[in-house]
Formats: sequence, C-alpha cells, structure tokens
Amino acid sequence: MELLRETRSFYVFATFLLDEIAYAFVQYFALPWSRVEATHAHLTQHFHRLCAQHALVIPHADMGPLMRDLTTRLDDHPTTIDESGHESVSHHLSDMIPRIEQYIVAMIEVFAVNMGQSVFRSTPLAQHR
Repeated sequence: MELLRETRSFYVFATFLLDEIAYAFVQYFALPWSRVEATHAHLTQHFHRLCAQHALVIPHADMGPLMRDLTTRLDDHPTTIDESGHESVSHHLSDMIPRIEQYIVAMIEVFAVNMGQSVFRSTPLAQHR
C-alpha cells in the first residue's frame, strides 16, 4: 500500500512539474491562454500548431512524440500494485524519470533557440530579478 501511495504521489508531482513547464512556455511566448488552459496535456495537443504560428524552431524532431508519450503515461498512472510489488500498467516508474528529464532538456532548448520570439527578448536580465 505504501508503494502505491508513493507511486501515486510521484505521478501527481510529475503532472504538476510538466504543467508548470507548459505554463512557462505560455508565459515565455505570451500566449493568450488562461492558467487553467496552460497544462502539459493542452500544450501537447497544440504544440506543433503553436510553433508553426509563432515561427518557433523545434530543435528535436521527437519533441511531439515525447510530449504525447508523457501525457499518455501520466494519464495511465498505476492505480494498483500486483502481488510482486509492481505497478499494474504497461510501464514502470523507473521509465518515467529519464523521459521527464529528456523532455525538460528539450524544452529548455526550445526556449533557448527561440529566445528572439520571447516576450523577454528585449528586457535586460537584471530587470527580471
């Protein structure tokens, strides 16, 4: 039961983390989305269209599939643990961490290569502190 509780907690944290990255994307590029709309799942649905509309460069061709994979995995989080102590889904928690790390690095690169389209492009860094 404790393992299930910890696993569920991880999925809640991971969802929160990815939603915050989505919100950073929305703010960084001044998208007209509400805070409620600025979720990882919503960004995943609209990512390629938004990039095309705003002429954003996507440095990794696998960004869309990675986003969709994370969304699916977060939606398919385990709700039970089997007798051997494993989550009752087709993936395990240990698979999530490297994928989330890969996504964070890829999104940071999206921010970096598209800095010219950011709302922060003309504001000196010192003013944001």
